[in-house]
Amino acid sequence: FDVTSPNESFLKWDEIKNISTTNIFTTKFIYFQVKDPDSIIARQEKKWKKDLMKSRQNRYGAPILISTSQMKISHDKLLTILLDKFPNNTNA
Repeated sequence: FDVTSPNESFLKWDEIKNISTTNIFTTKFIYFQVKDPDSIIARQEKKWKKDLMKSRQNRYGAPILISTSQMKISHDKLLTILLDKFPNNTNA
């Protein structure tokens, strides 16, 4: 799926190691731990995006976090859909 734009951050299922969730203050996030975070970060064209992803990788162990607070789907429902579709999900 596309986390920003297809030319720099199209994330393939086989690049994902784990999908999980966290709260940062009162905001819920779904985060994606990837097998090779350095290659995902290197694909970013804008320095600020690279820096943000590096910071997230260092702080949360995942370069990609998605806030679900403004989505038209609930956090729990989106997480369930992602986990159901995730080929490496051992809980399915």
